[in-house]
Amino acid sequence: MREETPKAHFARLLRNAGHLFTGNAAGTAIGFVSLTLTARSVSTHEFGLLALISTYSAVVERLFNFQTWQAIVRFGDPGTDAQRRRAFAALVRFCLKLEAASLIFGFSLGCAGILLLSPWVDWVSENKPLLMIFLATLCVRFSGFSLGMHRAMQKFGAYAALTVAAAVCRLGAVVAAASWGRGFTAFFWAWIFGEVVQYLLVLASAIVLFGQRNFIASTDASDLNREGGLFDRSETMRFMSGTAAELFFRTIRAFDIPLVGILLGPAAAGIFTIAKRFAGVFTTALESSFHSIYAELSTIKAHCDAGSMWRLADRASLFFGLIALAVVLAFAIAGQYMVRLLFGPSYDQSFVSSLICLAGTATLGFVYPTWAALLAIGKVRVLAMGQAAVALANIAVLLLFAKHAIGNSAAWAYFAAQVAWAAWLYIGQRLARGAHVAAARA
Repeated sequence: MREETPKAHFARLLRNAGHLFTGNAAGTAIGFVSLTLTARSVSTHEFGLLALISTYSAVVERLFNFQTWQAIVRFGDPGTDAQRRRAFAALVRFCLKLEAASLIFGFSLGCAGILLLSPWVDWVSENKPLLMIFLATLCVRFSGFSLGMHRAMQKFGAYAALTVAAAVCRLGAVVAAASWGRGFTAFFWAWIFGEVVQYLLVLASAIVLFGQRNFIASTDASDLNREGGLFDRSETMRFMSGTAAELFFRTIRAFDIPLVGILLGPAAAGIFTIAKRFAGVFTTALESSFHSIYAELSTIKAHCDAGSMWRLADRASLFFGLIALAVVLAFAIAGQYMVRLLFGPSYDQSFVSSLICLAGTATLGFVYPTWAALLAIGKVRVLAMGQAAVALANIAVLLLFAKHAIGNSAAWAYFAAQVAWAAWLYIGQRLARGAHVAAARA
C-alpha cells in the first residue's frame, strides 16, 4: 500500500465527515420539522408520551447492542484477494447472527420490563400496548450490520443519502397524520412508520453491498461450519464485549428521559426531549466526525503508524472543538427565538435547558476524535469504565436535583455528565498515548 501523507488522511477524514454531516444534518433538520409539527398538533402531555414510548424502545435496543459495526470496521478487510474476502464474509456473518440474537433477547426483556413497570408507573400501564408495538420495531434494527458494511466499504455518501430519504418518509407520515387530524394515535403510527423505514432502507442497502462485492459467492460451502478459522473470533468477541459494555453504560444515561417522566411527568419529559434534540443537532456533527475518523485511524493503526494516528486525532479535536464553541455562541444569541418559532410559546422554558445541554455536548468537541483513537487501539475497557462511572453519576445528580426542585435539573445533570465524560476521555488518551507510541517504536 502506498504511504499517504497526514494531509491526505485529514483530507479524506473531512471528506467522509462532510458526506455524513451533510446527510445527517439534512436528516436532523427534516426530523426537527417532523418533531415541530408533532409538538404543535398534540398536547404537551401527549407529546411527552410519544417521546417516552420511542425513548424506551431506543434504550432497550442499545442496552443489548454489541456494536458489531465497530468490529466489522476494526477487524474487517474487504480486500481483493480470495482469503481476505472469505475472512471478511465470515466476520460479517458472525456479527449478523450475534446481532439477530441480541435483538430477540432485547425484545423479550423489553416486554418483561413493560409488564414489571406497569403496576408502578401510570403512563406505562395506560400505554402498555403502544409500548410493545413500538418495541416490535427492534425486528428491523440491524444497525450494526448496516453501519459496518457502509463504513468498511467507504460508502459514506450512500449512507448519508439514505438518512435523508428516511427523514423525508418520516416527515411525509407526520404531515399525513396532521392532515387527517386523528390526534395522538395518528402521530404514533407515523412515528412507527418513520422508524421502520429508516432501518429498512440502510439494511437493504447493506445487503446489496454484501451481494455486489460477491462476498456471498466467494464463500466456500465449508466456511459456514468453520467461521472461527477465517478470523480471530476470540479477539473479536473480547472487543465486542468491551464495546457492548461501553454502550450499555452509555445507554443508562439515556434513561434520563423516562426518569424525568416518572419523577416530573410526561410534560416535563417532552420539554427535556426538545432540549436534548437541540443538543443532538451538534451531536450529529460529532458522530459524523467519529465515524469517519474511526475508519481512518483504524487504517493508520493497521500500518503501525502510531505517531500519525495521534497527530490526526489532535488536529481533528482542535478543528471540531472550535466549531463547537461557535455553535454554542450562535444558539445563545438566536436560540430563544428559534424555540418559540419552531414549537410555540408553550415550550419557551425549553430554551434554557437546550442551551445547558448544548454547552455540555460542545465540551466533547475537543475530545471526540480521541474517543475514536482509544477504540482504534483497543482500549474498550477504559471507555467502558468511564461510561459506567459517568452514567451512575448522571442518574444520581438527576435524582438529587429533582428531589430539591432545582430548575432545569435534568439539563444540569446532562451537562455534568458530558463534562465528566470529556474529562475522562482527555485523561484516558493522555495516559494511553505514550504507551502506544512507545510500543509501536519498539
